Amino acid sequence: MVEHGGISAHVVVDGAELPEYASEYDEDSKKLKCWIPSEAGKEFTLRLKRETSDYYGETRFLVDGQCVLARTCEENSSLCSCSGLRNGVRSQRPLLFANTKISDDDALLGGSVPAEVGTISIEHWHIEKGGSHACKDLKRLFKPTGPVHERTKPVGHVTILGDERPCPKKRLAGHVKYVKHLITFVFQYRPQEFLRANGIVPRPKTEENLTLDGAKPISPLTGTPEPRGKKRKAPAVRDFIDLTEDDDGAKAHAGEGDDEEQAAIDDLKAELEIKRMELQLSKLERQKRKKAKLAGPSKVNGVKASQGKPQEKSKQEMVKEESV
Repeated sequence: MVEHGGISAHVVVDGAELPEYASEYDEDSKKLKCWIPSEAGKEFTLRLKRETSDYYGETRFLVDGQCVLARTCEENSSLCSCSGLRNGVRSQRPLLFANTKISDDDALLGGSVPAEVGTISIEHWHIEKGGSHACKDLKRLFKPTGPVHERTKPVGHVTILGDERPCPKKRLAGHVKYVKHLITFVFQYRPQEFLRANGIVPRPKTEENLTLDGAKPISPLTGTPEPRGKKRKAPAVRDFIDLTEDDDGAKAHAGEGDDEEQAAIDDLKAELEIKRMELQLSKLERQKRKKAKLAGPSKVNGVKASQGKPQEKSKQEMVKEESV
């Protein structure tokens, strides 16, 4: 949950609070903004909790910019919640995340998506209660975001209403006077993939070079499991990564005068790559010498041993050579 000044709020899906990311508070507007992951088809509930409950408060729940519920927090009551849109005194419709509908209908061109779409706001106010009266059987209106043109930049998810279902009867309604705005929580909901792609949600650790229980290590070169009990061989020389840059790349780096740290990292990578190549070449030379030894004395400098061996000279030839 997110919290400020003894007041906290959260969004619940499947009985668990959704995690919040990149929360920030603005003192001037008294708004605390954060991001939450949403999943299409999931029903959600909104909750607000206050540590100090010695005053009358009102909590307003807004989804995609539309108020779905305004609830009075009585004295000595610390929790306010919203599980759906009141569809009458005895019924309500739950709130669900849904995919944004895209259309190629040109009649939708020029339309814009309101800035509040894709947000859930929970406002909390200090109020003074006025008189109360019997609650009328009135329906609160909510218009889900309709289809948007494919050329429009839509948000990934919107909120829709589920099927009507019974809920406890609302008996009384009253007039209130707003004394002070205490805080507004703004939950910006998006698909998990969007949050990861934009660096809002940390990416999970890569499975490269990690071995899970009962799983084989994954080769970083082929992406396939490696046999157990064998060490991963160094890649052949032909698989090396060329870390040199062309002229355009060099010029680009030359313009980044304060990027010395990145340049040092690049130099270190280049040195490591050279060392790796030298070790690989040394290994290849050793393998070549080993193969030559295993081949035996069948050939020496391309000449057969039987032909290259000097023949023994006769004694007469030796005497003749000495006399000369």
